[in-house]
Amino acid sequence: MGLFNRRNNTSKPFEAISASERKMMAQMGLAPSDSARELFGWTAADDASAAISSLRNLQRKLLELRENDCSLREEMELQIQIQSMRNLIKQSGGIPPDSGEVNYQFSAPSFGTSPENAEELNRPKNETLNEVPSVNDSEALEEIAQRCSLFLPEYGMTLPDEYFDEVSYYDSIGLRRGLVEGLSTSASNCIERFVNIEGNCRDSHLKGLGRILTTSFPRLGGVLSDEVKGDANIETIIKDGVRCTIEAGYFSMLCHSNFKSRKALIYDADTLWEKWIPMSYSVPPNISDFIFDSVAIEMFWKAVFEKAGLKKARAQMESTLKNPLVDSIGGLATTGATLFLAEISG
Repeated sequence: MGLFNRRNNTSKPFEAISASERKMMAQMGLAPSDSARELFGWTAADDASAAISSLRNLQRKLLELRENDCSLREEMELQIQIQSMRNLIKQSGGIPPDSGEVNYQFSAPSFGTSPENAEELNRPKNETLNEVPSVNDSEALEEIAQRCSLFLPEYGMTLPDEYFDEVSYYDSIGLRRGLVEGLSTSASNCIERFVNIEGNCRDSHLKGLGRILTTSFPRLGGVLSDEVKGDANIETIIKDGVRCTIEAGYFSMLCHSNFKSRKALIYDADTLWEKWIPMSYSVPPNISDFIFDSVAIEMFWKAVFEKAGLKKARAQMESTLKNPLVDSIGGLATTGATLFLAEISG
């Protein structure tokens, strides 16, 4: 997407371009600046066409990178660009073409049958089990599992009785890693900054950090502002819920994904913030699916609203209809995943 300066440096009056010329621009992935849209006769449909062309170019680039044995960082950053373009196409009223996604191997706890030798397939290269410091305290392992899954006792939630019976030995290694490495100082700093903006219920504005439009993932504090009515205690409960949810996405990636052996490459909080926010809501679909399979976000937020006494919000969580509250909450866990990815991508 870029600025298309037609008939630049000419003294002749501007002439509207034809439909065929607009189509050619769209096929090239070009779009006029905001100030020139009306002169060009440019529409949302043209935006979608141009974005689809750009998306296809990115997909071709991804295939080329994979053929040349690209690094994880290169592929991950390109995947984020592709997902951002897919979001733009949807918001412009278009239908994005199917795109091949990177097939990350995840080892999230599951309650089904694991394939034979799954632990070996999911094990990152150059990692052996004895490299992970041993933590034998079952209570500590349970605590980190609760943080990953949002089954938090302070909200009246407990892990399923069979949780540790079904978790593989390799998954327990991931939980031990979560205990040892924990949440980095820079990541914790970024989460607090995000929480204070996202959970601000005194402000009714819906535009949040990292979003293109408010219609996709409206800011949670803005959605709840009318019902909270400036109550500081309720706002604190909402902010705690936002913090726990983002941390759950981060810990799920740390403990249960094949990225878990990779060390952070960004240690400065301001640098991490600048890296994270533009990509915070552009998580690839397969990582999004992984997080929602790992985190009990719906159950958790029902418990949060019950604790806060927000009956209207609690009822909206039960609704089968699309609503701004559910849309807002739907993006929070994945922001924790993108924070983790930003930190290890450098």
